[in-house]
Amino acid sequence: MQFNWSTFAFQIVNFLILVFILHKVLYKPITNIIAKRRAAIEEKFKQARSEREAAEKLKSEYNLKLLEINTEENKILARARKEAEAEREGLIKEARRAAEHEQARAMESLDQEIKGRLADIQQHIAAAATRLAGKLLQDVTGSRFNEEIARHITEQIRDIKERDHAPPGKENKIDAVLFAAEAPQQATVEQFRSELEKVFGLGVSMTIHLEPSMISGFRLEIGELILDAGINRQLNDWNKDLLNSLMEHHA
Repeated sequence: MQFNWSTFAFQIVNFLILVFILHKVLYKPITNIIAKRRAAIEEKFKQARSEREAAEKLKSEYNLKLLEINTEENKILARARKEAEAEREGLIKEARRAAEHEQARAMESLDQEIKGRLADIQQHIAAAATRLAGKLLQDVTGSRFNEEIARHITEQIRDIKERDHAPPGKENKIDAVLFAAEAPQQATVEQFRSELEKVFGLGVSMTIHLEPSMISGFRLEIGELILDAGINRQLNDWNKDLLNSLMEHHA
């Protein structure tokens, strides 16, 4: 096969023309398309980076806000717990005060009841002791005892002038009442009348009044003047002393 330079040259020229035509017709549009595509891709990457940065910023803000919310929530919970604890302590203190007040009131009431019962018991003891003493004295007293009581009344009559008592009575006469547990001997009545007449220098009207509750002894009343030597008065005084002694012992 023989090489043909003219044909080769023609093919070269045709190729160059084709290349020129392709360069003019296809290369620039393709290059522009590629450039635009690259620009679009870069824009998308840029937009993606911007969106990612915005997302990161939003995430940071969200986390910060969430932290603030958690912190505030913890503060609110702590405050609520503190207030609840304070209220609980207040309720406990109030309940304790109420219980102590109720206990004190109950103890005071119980103490008053105990004191009242003790007082009743003491009064019963004193009254029983007084009754027993009165019964014993009633059993043992006799004429000798009444003579001693009469002597004691006589001495009190003789002391009247020293106390400067005005003679009670009217129409130059003294009214006197003699109280006794049993009828006194006439000699005793006359002795009292005689001593009164000596003291006041006047006649004496003597009235006898029997009073069994006196147990024994005499009580002579001359107006407002009272000369008491009755056993019941002594027993009453002893009863009071005994009751006071019992109350002081249990105080």
